[in-house]
Amino acid sequence: RWPWEAVTLLPFIDVNKMVESTRTLIDENLLSEEEKKLNEFGETYVLTRSDDKNDPVKKEIFNESKWARIEKDASVTFHPELNPGTDVPTPCFPTLKVAPVTKLNRRKIGINVFGLSSRYRTALLEMIDDLPPLPPASLLAEKFIGTTVYFRYPFLHEGFVCSLCDSTTLYRGKDKPLKYNNEMQEKRKSQLAKMYKQYMKGKGMSGSGGWVLPTSDISLTVRPLKGVETMRDGTRVKVFLREEVEVPFVAALWSPSRIDPRLDGLPSKLEKNPYKFGKVEEFSDTSADVKAAEKTIPSVPSSSTGNTLDSAAVMSSRGFATLANARLYQPRKFSTCAKYEHYPLSSTKPLP
Repeated sequence: RWPWEAVTLLPFIDVNKMVESTRTLIDENLLSEEEKKLNEFGETYVLTRSDDKNDPVKKEIFNESKWARIEKDASVTFHPELNPGTDVPTPCFPTLKVAPVTKLNRRKIGINVFGLSSRYRTALLEMIDDLPPLPPASLLAEKFIGTTVYFRYPFLHEGFVCSLCDSTTLYRGKDKPLKYNNEMQEKRKSQLAKMYKQYMKGKGMSGSGGWVLPTSDISLTVRPLKGVETMRDGTRVKVFLREEVEVPFVAALWSPSRIDPRLDGLPSKLEKNPYKFGKVEEFSDTSADVKAAEKTIPSVPSSSTGNTLDSAAVMSSRGFATLANARLYQPRKFSTCAKYEHYPLSSTKPLP
């Protein structure tokens, strides 16, 4: 149906005729010895990992290795195991294990990762269905805004949290909470439905879709990490984009099992007010695809106002270790350094 779903069928080629035809077109006397060897069958080698630190790659001629006996020796087989000493998980590389994925289902949902919907079944990662009760949004906002979280599972991109909202209230930076009117609450439902649909069906680009999240009415806006900047005094600091991305709260509950050592412990360089890079009008999209999404996405429950300590115990037992231990129920210092907190991004002056 779509070009990217097609399987290319190559026409049958008679190898002998092809070789004879090419030899009439090419004067081999004009070829170098190296080029002539490219037209010959050479020795086959097997490259394996060696325990020798001075020569980590072991090179063997195939016919002299154990792999040449694979058809005659039943004990010589491929074992899907990592070599001893392999560093797992490797920092900076994604792994599915950082989130509590419970199952993988194949369903026909019309996933869209190249701008067109697929007509085939798609493998979907599903998290736990019964999300433990969350604390009230006011408490979550107090603990998360001004800190950093990781989103875009499984790659886990770091982002600076600017705001948090539920079905009725928006909390942004140090501003007073903004209560939504009835019209805004309806727009908020549409935005949530669209967001959850995109996490499952994709956004028309590779790397999106394929994740079924438990529903919650709480979401965050974050400024993605842009890179690392070296100041004039040699201090290295994190710099965040001047744009916000909205993500479901349940999609930002985990940290990498191995932190990137290049970023670990670096302070953040922020503006005087680092929270003003988004608008409430983000929730104004009421297009046809959003309305259609509302029919397919389950209704979003309101955030719980239950006992906070009980929620912590439940979330810790369900695999939400990052939220229970590091983010919510223990005092946490901002990752920013005080002397950078009010330092403009655009300034070229050295830090005091």
